[in-house]
Formats: sequence, structure tokens, C-alpha cells
Amino acid sequence: MAYQNDIQTLTAIAEAFREALDHVTHGFITGVFSKFPKECGADACDLLQYYLLNVHAIKSDYRVGKVQISPQAPEIAHCYLLVNGIIIDITADQFHQEWFPKVIVCESSEYPLIPYFKYVRSKSGQTLLPLNDYLQSIYGQVIKILQAKV
Repeated sequence: MAYQNDIQTLTAIAEAFREALDHVTHGFITGVFSKFPKECGADACDLLQYYLLNVHAIKSDYRVGKVQISPQAPEIAHCYLLVNGIIIDITADQFHQEWFPKVIVCESSEYPLIPYFKYVRSKSGQTLLPLNDYLQSIYGQVIKILQAKV
């Protein structure tokens, strides 16, 4: 069972990160993030994972799986991070904004998308890998916004 202060800390970090990412991607970016949060969960997870480790020294594991929200909907890949049994998902609202908030931070057993996953695979994020040029440019803009709020 996760400690409540861990969930509160991770929620604050994830919400600030998502708000900054919303600002950076809103309407004037090209490439994958032009549809944010749709179709860019993997890259959003890469950015958040990089930020957690680089700025907060928080190690996380990356999870990816196939999600199908309804029988009529296609299966699509979806990603989230796992930190000591706590799930951090900053793109769940891409599926249905009325069902899922922009940021979900909860214990694994409380994750609302669990019933929709067909399978989940893990990719470790225990080391800091460099971002590609596209993600680095977005990351730089996100960091400027986050630093301006401090």
C-alpha cells in the first residue's frame, strides 16, 4: 500500500507537468504532439519519466499495453508510469474526457483503466537516457514553464 504523502507528492508533480505540457502543445506545435493528449502517450511518458529522474531523482517503470474502451472502439496502445506501486497516467483523458481526468495518480489496484487493458508490458526507466531532438525541444519548453512557477 502506498503512503498518502507519496501519492500527494506525485500528484502535484504530475499535474504541474501536464499543465506545462498542455501549455507547450496547445495549438502551435507540429509532429506527434499536435494532437496531444491523443496518440502521444508514449512520448508524454518518456518526457515525464525523464523529468522525474532528472529533476526529482524519482525512478519509475514504464508500462505499455493495448487498451480497448468499448467493443466498437479499436485497440490502441497506452502508456503510464509506475513508481513504487503508484500509477501515474498523464494522457488517460484521450479516451473519454468525461470518464478520465487529465492526470491519474493512484495505487495500482485503483487504476480506472485496468478493466480496459488487454495486456501490459514493462520497460524499465531506472537510468537516464537522452531524449531525441524533438522531445528535447518540448522538454526544454516544459522546464521553462515549470521553473517560472517556482
